Amino acid sequence: MPGKVVEPMSIEPHHDGSLDVTVQQVVRDLSGKLMADSVVHHIYRFDAGCVARMDLAGDE
Repeated sequence: MPGKVVEPMSIEPHHDGSLDVTVQQVVRDLSGKLMADSVVHHIYRFDAGCVARMDLAGDE
């Protein structure tokens, strides 16, 4: 199946109110060949209860 699958692994709250969501990301080309399988972080920042920003970071 082509496309990208992003599966949450953990959620860690930070002292500044942001959330660090660790995800397993699998990317396949149109023929289904694996292109990438990695752990990345989605860092969510909030303003007035709504997501104001999302940053991406590698698993370092």
